[in-house]
Amino acid sequence: MSIVGGIVIYFLVWWMVFMCALPFREHPQENQVPGTWKSAPEKPYIKEKFLISCLISALIWVVIWY
Repeated sequence: MSIVGGIVIYFLVWWMVFMCALPFREHPQENQVPGTWKSAPEKPYIKEKFLISCLISALIWVVIWY
């Protein structure tokens, strides 16, 4: 696998894992703030989901590379 191919595969795997991780730990707002959707999460935990996606994607990428 070339370097560019490895980067592309990692990015694709990361994007799929990140999209799968987004709905976890989501709870709608109890007190809705005016101007927001009813389904808007109270705390989105984006940083944690980003880091988890990076780690899981790295493991999947190593398996694909091997």
